[in-house]
Amino acid sequence: MLKFLIILIFLLLPLGQLEKLPINNPQVGLYVHDLIVLVICLFLIKEVIKNKKIIVGKLGKPIIIFLTIASISFALNCFSKTSIEIGVGFAYLARLIGFTGIYFAFLNLKTKTQPEFFKKLMIFSGLAAATFGLIQYFVMPDIRPLTANEWDPHYYRVVGTYIEPGFAGLIFVFSLILLIEKIWGKIKKQNLWYYLMALISYTALCLTYSRSAYLSFAIAIAIIAIVKKSLRFFIIVMAVFILTISNLPRPGGEGVKLERKSTMLSRFQNWQQGLTVAKDHWLFGVGFNFYRYSARDYGFLDKNRWQYSHSGAGVDNSLIFILATMGIIGFSAFGYLLGSLFKWGYCQKKNSFVFLAILASTIIHGFFNNTLFYSFVMLQFWITLGFTENN
Repeated sequence: MLKFLIILIFLLLPLGQLEKLPINNPQVGLYVHDLIVLVICLFLIKEVIKNKKIIVGKLGKPIIIFLTIASISFALNCFSKTSIEIGVGFAYLARLIGFTGIYFAFLNLKTKTQPEFFKKLMIFSGLAAATFGLIQYFVMPDIRPLTANEWDPHYYRVVGTYIEPGFAGLIFVFSLILLIEKIWGKIKKQNLWYYLMALISYTALCLTYSRSAYLSFAIAIAIIAIVKKSLRFFIIVMAVFILTISNLPRPGGEGVKLERKSTMLSRFQNWQQGLTVAKDHWLFGVGFNFYRYSARDYGFLDKNRWQYSHSGAGVDNSLIFILATMGIIGFSAFGYLLGSLFKWGYCQKKNSFVFLAILASTIIHGFFNNTLFYSFVMLQFWITLGFTENN
């Protein structure tokens, strides 16, 4: 059953915003994959009750500590919130708990399916997302009309079904990491198809014009080169990458200028706002996730449109977001979790560099976006962790 549900998730992920369910509250997004995660968690609970025990794995302790602090921060800040605000905050908390539940599901819902199967699912899911992105680039390069729905005014950039080039780019990076692993160990006839898939994902990545995605890709390549002890690989790939982005088309608009400063200034301002909130609520934060309401009360969001902003519930830096919503206690718990993840990933590098590369690229991306809590990224991350340790 777990295998079937994970297949459904990977079939849905390339649809991006198209799988979003219509609900009356614009402050939180509900996706079809959220419902599938709920089913997985229900099966997990049933199995735990049946066996009267739960396997928490090597990373269970730091995960549970982090979730406990997130829950405490939520509970402590409920008293000053309305019932609707509490419901929205709880929805975000439930999603976080549910997605981490996938890790425990892999450990407790016995599946004999090998990690290679799930890796292929991720590759084809990412390839589908890249294909949709390239179709969008050539068929609908101007998505500025979507600003009416609170999306950014991108022009001649691959945004795909996620309608966000930065996050789309990171998902393409995930595909490339998995494809590099396949190419590295396969015979030439099989390599041909993997090279073709890598070319599609690579082209889509480059056309996002996302500097955070570019940096994540560079970090992933560096991790792979270090694990494989291949300086030659790093030099060749980075030389091709630099040559590619130096010769990308510049059809017009601010978004395709890699030297653009407007987004930098906007991010700096966003970080300052997050740090202001964190400074005023330094112990347990404003609650996970009540950030939208704090941003509204501080005047950081438009008083007439605050509930519609897609980025209003977060900060363009996952670490600042954690500090603002869970305070120094939650930040310390996350540091413990992050250290445990890197330590575990390093121990797995002899078997596969995939998890370590995905972890490093995600963290780097999270310095410029709220990546660690972005549904489409978070879901793939916990699935990868789950099938890797289950192996």
